[in-house]
Amino acid sequence: MTRDDIPGVLLAVVIGAGVLWNVLGPDALGGVITVSGGLIGVAVWAGAVAAGVVGVPAWWWGPVRVSTARMRWSLVGPAHREPALGAALVRVLGVIVVSGAAVGLIVGALARSSPGVGSLGVGMSAVVGAVVAAVIVGTALLAQMRRSARLSPGGAVRPIGRWHRRVVSPVDGLAAAGTLLLMTADTEFVEHARRVRWCAGHSVSPSRAVASTSVVWSMFRADVVRLRRRPGDLLAWAAVVALTAALGLTTSVSAGAPAVLALLGYRAAGAVASGLRTVTTTPALRRSLAVSDAQMVLAHSVIPATAVVAWTVAATMTVSGVSPLAWAVIAIGVVVAALRRTTRPELPWDAPVYVTGQGGVAQPLLLLALLRGHIAVVVVAVVACLM
Repeated sequence: MTRDDIPGVLLAVVIGAGVLWNVLGPDALGGVITVSGGLIGVAVWAGAVAAGVVGVPAWWWGPVRVSTARMRWSLVGPAHREPALGAALVRVLGVIVVSGAAVGLIVGALARSSPGVGSLGVGMSAVVGAVVAAVIVGTALLAQMRRSARLSPGGAVRPIGRWHRRVVSPVDGLAAAGTLLLMTADTEFVEHARRVRWCAGHSVSPSRAVASTSVVWSMFRADVVRLRRRPGDLLAWAAVVALTAALGLTTSVSAGAPAVLALLGYRAAGAVASGLRTVTTTPALRRSLAVSDAQMVLAHSVIPATAVVAWTVAATMTVSGVSPLAWAVIAIGVVVAALRRTTRPELPWDAPVYVTGQGGVAQPLLLLALLRGHIAVVVVAVVACLM
């Protein structure tokens, strides 16, 4: 982001704050969500949500980070790097703390109608979110320091100005992916950069024989091996299950509970569907398998479908107030939506551009491609709420 982008960003922040104020105002959501435990329960939820929202980006991005171009051309001279890297750390710290406070404020506003919460709970939630975000930054900073020490000669811990450049300015594609995320609101770019970063650190793995008489069975076994090599996907799925159970045990949603469950189920399926996403978005790999699209989708859909079934069983044991028909719609619908998302073809960047007037342009086909799967889960959520 350059200085010319600052007015647009500030305008977007002001408009977003106005929308949130109207949505979360005193008369907007009333008693939609009730949290048990009073102030302590709301504070715990604020901290947990803030950790989930800002923790993962802070961990993957790193508190101290500069672009590769700046590191190569501006920070290679004899001058010390401490001022530049310290300023980068302060900027990231400010953004993450403000984001954590905003997340906590939203959680407190949603639960302000709970017994014993009120306006005090809203303010305390914002403070808790900011504190949790600051702790996350500190933890990620220590981890970044240890990574730099491992890459440095002798493994010695050095000041921030002498950290290894691969830690301060890694070539992992996250910067470009973050830019595309801001432009398109599509998280697939960040997911792809995350997979590439993981592959860069796990280029050698013990081979296992997966051949069998059935092509579908061989691809399924290969997908199981992939999931075992990437336990982070299982951890993300377990986090969704834990969040669903916590919602059912500690909160009460008077309206829209099936919609929330549909979104959680959609995330549970997507967390373990990277195998199908990889073969779909890699034409060379897909052609090398020499199988039909139906066989490929069938083999790689077993794990996401099983994950949704397990999530549904855990959710039905903890969440009440949802009809069996709604549960069936959610379970089947989120699997279909997740498969549509993971089998999304290459984006049509050359789609026709339509001039909407006053200098505005739109690409409807590109927008529909970006929203593939998301539209399906919204339809599922609406249908489930009507059951």
